Amino acid sequence: KAEDTSRETALEEAWEAILEVADPRSRRIWDDRNMRVGEAPGFQVTRIVTKCSQIRNGYACQIEATLCRQ
Repeated sequence: KAEDTSRETALEEAWEAILEVADPRSRRIWDDRNMRVGEAPGFQVTRIVTKCSQIRNGYACQIEATLCRQ
């Protein structure tokens, strides 16, 4: 990206990617409700592991989590 990426933004982008794969509808609800990283509508979330690295224009983050449909 041309602009700086904060750690918070990088975490949100990584979480949105997980939700998009798990259930695109869940990702849209998450976005519409301004929910936080670790929250997933329709899923129980456990075992969240995050890893962020500082890069030239900010941060890049990876997230691993277990999502179980409720």
